[in-house]
Amino acid sequence: MVSQSMERLIRFALEEDLGTGDCTSESSLPDGLVQEGFIMAKEGGVVAGLEVAQFVFGVVNPTL
Repeated sequence: MVSQSMERLIRFALEEDLGTGDCTSESSLPDGLVQEGFIMAKEGGVVAGLEVAQFVFGVVNPTL
């Protein structure tokens, strides 16, 4: 679970980064565009921060 202080920090950072939008993306990408991606590791390892990443994606787009 993401703590309240972490949630405030995440929301503040997103507001600072996203603000009123990215004019380059808004002018060059069509509305409703859906994309997907993947991460490919070259070696074995440990993935950290998944809970925070999931929270951030949920704040940006709750349908994810």
